[in-house]
Amino acid sequence: MAGSLDSSGGACVSLETLAAELDGLELDLQMLAPFWIFDAVKYRRNLIRRTAAYEALLLCWGPGQRSPIHDHRGSGCAFRVVEGVVTETLYERTCDGLAAPAAMRWLPPGTICASRDFDIHEVANSQPDHDLVTLHVYSPPLSQVNLYSSADSSQVS
Repeated sequence: MAGSLDSSGGACVSLETLAAELDGLELDLQMLAPFWIFDAVKYRRNLIRRTAAYEALLLCWGPGQRSPIHDHRGSGCAFRVVEGVVTETLYERTCDGLAAPAAMRWLPPGTICASRDFDIHEVANSQPDHDLVTLHVYSPPLSQVNLYSSADSSQVS
């Protein structure tokens, strides 16, 4: 993966290219082993590589761990489910600046998901007895995100 993304010469990599790279990647779990690190309290973002054009991270999620509701503010993101099942909740921004749940989907191992900088979502491991591992690539490297409060306080994922 790094070789083809590194050939971008420091320019941003398109979302379609990020997704295609992850889709065509032969995952070497031995190569990922040093980044397979969990935290008992919250999901963990383990940096694999960062260049001017992109960054690659292995995210490790224990049972019940979830991201905040967020967008990627200026960066495209593509991720591949390595192990476990992702529960992704997609949101729409309301006129009062909150986020209203719009759809939910479950993504099994091997699934590729791509989102633009302004897409709002929450990623979670809703499995009670299994870990979740996802491989994420952001271009340009993710420097900031916008966080949102849910307009539906009863929303459960």
